[in-house]
Amino acid sequence: MKNSTLNEMVKRAVKEGLAVEEWILGTVEEKVEKSSING
Repeated sequence: MKNSTLNEMVKRAVKEGLAVEEWILGTVEEKVEKSSING
């Protein structure tokens, strides 16, 4: 993932009024789920 894409996602999350912590936790949970499936 390019940093520019990541920045756009962060900007969008902020615009939508989401807490950055919630957004980070969401991405972490996705990675954990994917790694669990692959592992």
